[in-house]
Amino acid sequence: MLEYAGGDLYSPHHCNGSSRRTIIMFLCDPDKTDKALNLRLVAENSDKETNCYYLFETEHSVICSPENLLIRGLSPGSIVVIIFCTLFGTYLIVGILYMRFMKRAKGLEQIPNYSFWKDFGNLQAVSST
Repeated sequence: MLEYAGGDLYSPHHCNGSSRRTIIMFLCDPDKTDKALNLRLVAENSDKETNCYYLFETEHSVICSPENLLIRGLSPGSIVVIIFCTLFGTYLIVGILYMRFMKRAKGLEQIPNYSFWKDFGNLQAVSST
């Protein structure tokens, strides 16, 4: 909504001679793309003693929020993270099942490439110096 106040004075018989106010309501219409804003007079409240105003409304696509105009989807980064997590989870589950039933491993030795993952932090520290 947009409000303009301090316009011309009403006659003394309307609204106690107060200054005119205009309120404009902006509405979302994704199908309206023309450059002109067509104002429609919705109401004129000038028969009161106070709080008199003109109420207009207009519709246009630029007023719509981006969520109304675009179909939201996953970003490329989200897709990469989902694929990475899925592949890592599959690697871990299939590796544990293989180590458990084919190699007869028990405890932490069921983790595939256990010695690599155990030394992974040390490998990172050595490579950064």
